[in-house]
Amino acid sequence: MPKDKENFYDSFKNRYEELVFLRESYDNFNKLTQEDRGRIDRIFISIGLNKENWKDKNSTVFWQ
Repeated sequence: MPKDKENFYDSFKNRYEELVFLRESYDNFNKLTQEDRGRIDRIFISIGLNKENWKDKNSTVFWQ
């Protein structure tokens, strides 16, 4: 697999896994560890940053 395709695949796979984690965490939010709550915060921050980069058509940032 070409390196750029592999990077895209890894990026989408990571985003998918983060969404799955968010969905699974929703029902058990009150039982989550501090570490898991921190992970949720990082996921939302990442989503926000990716959204800004996506809107910036001149951005050279690769969504990772």
